[in-house]
Amino acid sequence: QLYFSHISAKTVSLSYRSRHRHLQSGVTPEDSHVYVMYHGTSKQIAVKIQRNGFEPSKDGMLGAGVYLSRDIRKAIKYPIGADDSDRMVLKVKVDVGKVKIIDVQGHDRQYDWHTYGYDTAWVPPGVGMVPSNQQENCVYDPKRIKVMALLKVAILKKYVILNFSHKSLDGSFHSPRRLALEICTPLLAGSNILCVILIQ
Repeated sequence: QLYFSHISAKTVSLSYRSRHRHLQSGVTPEDSHVYVMYHGTSKQIAVKIQRNGFEPSKDGMLGAGVYLSRDIRKAIKYPIGADDSDRMVLKVKVDVGKVKIIDVQGHDRQYDWHTYGYDTAWVPPGVGMVPSNQQENCVYDPKRIKVMALLKVAILKKYVILNFSHKSLDGSFHSPRRLALEICTPLLAGSNILCVILIQ
């Protein structure tokens, strides 16, 4: 359910509530939770995935599995070298099951974590394992992944999407109007980019 709380020429701020959590990029995922993630690919493959489901990679940085990110800014870069007009992002919900944190290159369980009862491997952002320094997830069983939407990268890049918890660190509730005025207006002054604030 969406609540539009402030609209200006440059900014749309809204409150979004869902049973599927949009966990912030650097926050450690909890076992047995369902989270929203993203997967960047070509238009052709995106349609194929929507129809038939994901086909796991046989190998990769974390071994076999489906590679996803909770950071949409990472997903929109794929496929590497492709034109934005041929890029799409699949928005998915993932039942992560049991999660293994892999936070160093050469980790003992980096490639075989799933043989020890884990369903998802998670690389935190900033640990130097991913070239972009963004976070990465690998889900071993594609049946844990459900496609929610297909998003065109060419359209996504016209927006700046900022995510906030509905509560600030001191426990008070965020004001969408205040966030729009204090963050989006100075950030995008003079541009034609639409700023969307998600308050979850």
